[in-house]
Amino acid sequence: MLTDYFIPFVHLEKSTTSDGLGGVSTLWTEGVTFQGNITAVCGSAKKDPARHLKVTPTLVHEYDVTLTPGDIVRRVHDGALFRVMAASSDFRTPEVAATLYAQVPVERLVNDSWM
Repeated sequence: MLTDYFIPFVHLEKSTTSDGLGGVSTLWTEGVTFQGNITAVCGSAKKDPARHLKVTPTLVHEYDVTLTPGDIVRRVHDGALFRVMAASSDFRTPEVAATLYAQVPVERLVNDSWM
């Protein structure tokens, strides 16, 4: 079953405070822990004459977790960070499905430039 392959993820919450010198200080704290996994969704690019494949990393996660564009999540076992690219509420299985889950396209963050 799909959910047998879920692993822990943590939603990171951003807060900003004044640094007292006219700037701001950004703090990231751990929020809700949820279960999910990263998969690769493949599709072909039709406009290119060579018709190459485009691979999009996708986070499949628990049905009751709602992620929105710009959210940052961390995979617990290796600390990898991902930015959510769409609303997971748009990509949910129907409530009558035997297995309830949601999915959302993500991009992997590889350096500190996202902070």
